[in-house]
Amino acid sequence: MTEAHRPRLLRWRLISWLCLCVWLCPVTGHSAPPSNKCKNLDGRDLIYGIGSSMMGSDLGPMLERRLKEQGLKFRKWGKASSGLARPDFHDWPEKARSVARKLKPKIFVVALGTNDYQAIRKGRRWIKFGTKKWKEEYAKRVDTMLTNLSGKKRRRAVIWMGPISFEGKMSERRGPTVNAIMKERVNAFDGPVFFVDGYRKTIQKNGRPVQFFRHPKNNKTIKARASDNIHLSTQAVHWLIANPILSAINRCIAPKKKDPKS
Repeated sequence: MTEAHRPRLLRWRLISWLCLCVWLCPVTGHSAPPSNKCKNLDGRDLIYGIGSSMMGSDLGPMLERRLKEQGLKFRKWGKASSGLARPDFHDWPEKARSVARKLKPKIFVVALGTNDYQAIRKGRRWIKFGTKKWKEEYAKRVDTMLTNLSGKKRRRAVIWMGPISFEGKMSERRGPTVNAIMKERVNAFDGPVFFVDGYRKTIQKNGRPVQFFRHPKNNKTIKARASDNIHLSTQAVHWLIANPILSAINRCIAPKKKDPKS
């Protein structure tokens, strides 16, 4: 190779390398979520919430009221003490399949996990909490639930909130396990699903449950717990739980068309 050809060869290598980087590297910046994440909603579409006592008490009615203000329909099913650990008590995966088939909602909102800090019932056997078999079986149940909610073609959006933190060793020791499995399976699911980390939002940096929090607008201190010191106060549900869920729902709402006359 002559000295005259060497600079030209180096330039071509540099150009090829830059093109490869542009092709491989993701584009950064603030952009809208991918269109395949969820279908755009309108006032005729149904959003359906399922969960335990919080969905039946504060969270469900709160979502219904605020979504109604946006012209969206919301229905809920809250079953106290329910979760994925005890299908002999309440089989959520099968119930979810039935709701999806009959009502055909565009979005499911799930609030489960706080009641799953226990051994799993599988047939006539019990699987001890936290063991390898328990984690594997629980992950399978989350996967089954996601499949039944989203549908075979993975077209229905699912917004999934895991457990919340509360006072006591049970929550402190077992909550992170349940929350981590749910988060991992939701993030790994091949479909339009979103995870709302309710456990992280209700726990302090020192690992203790949040007892008070600052109002996002006026910075006033607000009590985060109800009188039983387990459930969240209405204000805490509003700011720590409902708002993040509504933010995820709003990603699926079609932008209003501008009036051409205006």
